[in-house]
Amino acid sequence: MIRPYIQLLILSCATAFFSISCRNEKAPKVKISVTTNDYSVKSLKVNSSDMLTFEPILLSEAKFDSNGRATLEFNLTSATFASFELGKQWVSLYLEPGYDLEVKLDTLNDDAIQFSGKGTETNNYLVQSQRIYKTFRQRGGKNFWELNPFELIGRLDSLRRDYASFHSSYCDSTNLPKNTRRILELKNKLLLISYKQNFLLTHSIDSKGKDQYPEQLLNISREIPLDDDLLSYRMEDYSRVLSWYLELELRRVNLKSKKGTENIDDILPLIINDSIAKDKKYPSCLKEFLIANNIYSTMKSSGLIQVPDSLFKGFKHKYPSSEYLPQLQRLADKCLAISPGSIAPDITGTTIDGISLSLKELRGKVVYVDVWATWCGPCRKEFPSSKEIQEHFGQNDNIVFLFVSIDQDKAAWRKMVTDEKEIKGIHINLNEEQMRKSYLISGVPWFILIDHDGKIVNADAPKPSSGKVENEIRKQLKRIKS
Repeated sequence: MIRPYIQLLILSCATAFFSISCRNEKAPKVKISVTTNDYSVKSLKVNSSDMLTFEPILLSEAKFDSNGRATLEFNLTSATFASFELGKQWVSLYLEPGYDLEVKLDTLNDDAIQFSGKGTETNNYLVQSQRIYKTFRQRGGKNFWELNPFELIGRLDSLRRDYASFHSSYCDSTNLPKNTRRILELKNKLLLISYKQNFLLTHSIDSKGKDQYPEQLLNISREIPLDDDLLSYRMEDYSRVLSWYLELELRRVNLKSKKGTENIDDILPLIINDSIAKDKKYPSCLKEFLIANNIYSTMKSSGLIQVPDSLFKGFKHKYPSSEYLPQLQRLADKCLAISPGSIAPDITGTTIDGISLSLKELRGKVVYVDVWATWCGPCRKEFPSSKEIQEHFGQNDNIVFLFVSIDQDKAAWRKMVTDEKEIKGIHINLNEEQMRKSYLISGVPWFILIDHDGKIVNADAPKPSSGKVENEIRKQLKRIKS
């Protein structure tokens, strides 16, 4: 019989050996080797997506050699969706620990992508699914945004049938694991849901006009999968659907509540937050994400005023270890940096004549900034109102109308500014990323009002057609005289 202290010694040695083995065990890796015929591309980045901000999360990067080949190897502890961009090619990926993929890309041919190695079946599924989607977008000679609601539902039903047929036949001919099949099928479903959501968000539907819309559109929220598991895959499609779900929910509560409540807009985020927190249909991780998303979108649109600030403090208390806290804190810090009274972040662009001009150089004047692009219809729609406001101020040298173009096509920008008589003022062109990071703009058109001291009056100012801009500018001009 082994004595107790000898048993303890054996157990201790075994434990120590096991601990050493665990420490020496290599973390699960993914290897991706990419070959391309585009020798102008020097490097490659593989990114996953931040579910809250949609910003890319770098997984790995590598440089191409003289033969157009790059190899990336990195640790990965769980399955995730990812992507890489190469020239004009954007490649969606599904990765699991242990995958060893060979990818061959012909950048001159949109459909010429070949996978081989471990992980091929899943990624070939994504490629073929994307081809079905491309066919759908081009079908019937109309883009989806040109369709009426019933045409849209008909087109989406056709896509749904194509997806279902493809999914069934592909899974029958391959050895995809059951859960992987489920995730890929849900990814297709989420695309269909997002189209319906997008239609609702771009059309104002009140209770009187509901008869003009099919039930499949009006009851879209019932189709959304409420699944903690989907969040862990960092599927951007799911994040977008959940974000739009919250936006539509805000709109629904707004319409329902405005009948008897004044200033409902100010407390809508609180109502939504309370509703999510109390609703038992949301699993725990999804509930945490939805609350974080509500705070993030509220903070981004309203700044760090009383309501989003109180929601943020409540979230930190409820979820002190949340993975979303760093993103929320960074946004809170940025909001403080562009709050009223803060020095306006400097931006630098290039004029039509190729001269560099910074916002700081306009210090001493009130500046009304119009962020726009030539391809933006709503932007151009504001030009006549902007011209009218400018005419009201005549030759007043204390006010500057600064038009900031984010066009990548600088030739198109120069031509429009030269030809268009409605957009007089100072014009510069700069990178959209500069505006997005400095002023948290989420789209165009976007307007900013800055006082003569270079301080922010409103980082999300009213648009010219609102009827409010002229009075706001006059208030600031009076401050110069006083």
